[in-house]
Parts: sequence; C-alpha cells; structure tokens
Amino acid sequence: GRDSAYNPPVELPSSSASNFFEEAAAGSAEEAECRRRFDRFATKPGNIGNEPDFLSFQDFTRLMEHYEASATSNLVTFFYAIDRNRDDKLDFQEFFLGSTAADPQTVHILNSFTGKERAAFTFDFYDANRSGFLELEEFQKVCRDCAIVSLDDAQLRRHTFDKAMELGLMQERRGRIMDEEQSFMPPSQSQFYEFISSERLRGTSRLFRFGKSLIKPPRHLRRLDGDDATTNDPSDEDSDWLGFDSEETPSSAAQDLETLLPYTDLLLAAPDSELELDSQKGLSEARNVASEVLKGLSHPSFKEMAPPADG
Repeated sequence: GRDSAYNPPVELPSSSASNFFEEAAAGSAEEAECRRRFDRFATKPGNIGNEPDFLSFQDFTRLMEHYEASATSNLVTFFYAIDRNRDDKLDFQEFFLGSTAADPQTVHILNSFTGKERAAFTFDFYDANRSGFLELEEFQKVCRDCAIVSLDDAQLRRHTFDKAMELGLMQERRGRIMDEEQSFMPPSQSQFYEFISSERLRGTSRLFRFGKSLIKPPRHLRRLDGDDATTNDPSDEDSDWLGFDSEETPSSAAQDLETLLPYTDLLLAAPDSELELDSQKGLSEARNVASEVLKGLSHPSFKEMAPPADG
C-alpha cells in the first residue's frame, strides 16, 4: 500500500486546453492585472539598448512583501525558479508565467500543460544548490511538504528514505542498502516529473504556490457592471467588501450599500423584545423560553408566522 503520509490523487486527470495559459484560466484580464503589479515595482532602464523593464531580486522582494504573496524565507527560491533564463532578473513574460503557475487557483493537471510547467517550477524551487538534481536534504523537503501530516525529524527521515526506496532512488550493494545517505541517488528534473505524472509522488499540487494571487484583480475591482479593472487606480489591498475601495469613507460606503442592497428598505423594523434569557437556568426553563418566543411571533409585524395553537 501507499504511504499514508502522502496525499490521495487530488490532481485532475485530463484537459482539453491547447496551451498552458488556457488550461490555467489566465486570459487577457489576468495578464493585464499581472502587468499592472509588475509595472508598479519594475526597474525601468529607459531606452538604453531597448532593454525591457524587469524585476531585480530587490524589486521582486518589495512586490511580494507588498502583496503578502509569500513568506520572506521563500523569496530567494521563488525568484530563482521563475528566472528561467538565469540572468538574475525577471522580465514580464517570466513573471507572468511563474505567477500563473504559482497562483493558488491554477489547476494541477497531470500529463498536461499545467502539470509539466508546475513540475519544472517546483523542481527548481527545491533545487536550492542549483545542481540540477534534488540532493537528499532537498528531496526531504519535498517529502515534508507533500505530507498531509506533521512529521517530527525522525519520522520525516524515515518517510524520506521509504519514499526514496519506493521511487527507486536507493542504490543497493550486494543486495542490500549499506548506508542510507550514501545510497541515495538524487533525481533529475525529468525523473521528478515522471514521479509526479505517474502518481508515484503525490501531494505536489500544493507545492510552489503563492499565498495570494498576483494575477487576479482585487475584489473591489470586480465590478458587476463589467468595467475594465485595469483602468482603475486601486489601493491594491484585498480587504474590500461588496465592491468598495478601501479608500472610501464609511459614509460613502453606506450610501453605496443602500444602492446595492435596496431590499433593506423592504424589511420591517423588528419589535422590541421582552425576552431575557438566563443561560444559568438551563433546560428547566426551556418551556418558558419557547412560550416567550411564541409571544414575540404573535406581534403584528410577524403576522401569520406564529404556528397555530394546536401545533
């Protein structure tokens, strides 16, 4: 049987999409939102050599911290994974691709576009020493983050070697494992993807994920009237409610609330309650409490809501 510390197969089985972005449901609106955030923090070299705007690691750090998209401890590994051409900066296409792959809502479909792209990003994210292989400590972190239960150090070490043995990553000598650490054979990226696509390594759908989306417009820009979110100048805070910008004053928000929720005018004022509940009396007062509730329902404002006397 499979190790109980690993996730069941939650990944979707198939897709009819024709490319990664279609499969990830990242269209023009998501690209525009990602561009807006990118532009806010990107370095702009001007016309020097026609170099496009880019995010340095410092720019990327400020962006990620501003949007609270990741723990600080993961910023270096996220940046390295997204920097596909290894030039120590992110152009917009790299940033959009990586942000889409890491988006909390992006699907993780095995043997398809999202599965392949996300597996590549995930491998680079955990390949801390940039060797092109997952060394034992790196592989152990993968096993830790795939596990559905919290493991102490001893349990994690045991699970790591059990999983390595299951995946064929332990080299036997004379028919047995002589030394576990020395016998571990670090997997390559292609092996890593094979483990994922064959469902031999499960739980990877949660790996390489931002804490918040960088491609979805904040809620206060998702207007019911279909306005283009990118034409607004938002606060970038996602603490809005019912379409209100966070800069709005409580009075203006209240006015908008009456506009959005006209049904509030249709509600009758609730009658004053004469019922006082004493939580210390317990079940012995249940009959009296029920009687007082029925008296309240007999108020004219609640006409025909009270049950008949016979039931």
